Amino acid sequence: MKKSNALMICLLILPMLLAWPVFAAANPKPERHGEVKKGVQAEAACAIVGMSAEQSQLTALQRARAAAIEQAAGVSVTAVTLVTNFTLAADFIKTYSRGFIIAEKVTWLPLGQYQKNSSTAPIPEYRVKIVADVYIPKRKTKTLGLTANLNNVVFRSGEKAKVTVKTK
Repeated sequence: MKKSNALMICLLILPMLLAWPVFAAANPKPERHGEVKKGVQAEAACAIVGMSAEQSQLTALQRARAAAIEQAAGVSVTAVTLVTNFTLAADFIKTYSRGFIIAEKVTWLPLGQYQKNSSTAPIPEYRVKIVADVYIPKRKTKTLGLTANLNNVVFRSGEKAKVTVKTK
């Protein structure tokens, strides 16, 4: 009984293993759509305050990577301001970059020191420099591009608002 079950399993798996290369060839890897910027240089530092030395090293390296991506891809900024009763209620600012480091060369610089003034003790900081190749993907879809307008700037209690939305 056990031999027949094992034989049946082998007979079921064998055709799948033989057909695997056919499926792999039918679905080639997608090509990269975007650009690669080579040799982007960035530096960063992190003081060893409130964290371990290893955490400080990792933070410095992450900051250098983020700076390299920002240099290569640029930084997009969006902002929204909320005004209530002619007074600024909130201001939301978002900055972002999009890119991937595909190769990097990390160079650790000599340990630095940060000191506010001569009356405080110096704080050691890790400094790092990277040279990276950054892949910047193309946008897959175009932005929708909507504009919205209201019929009034100020509304009284009970007054109806009319919102007009147009595509660009």
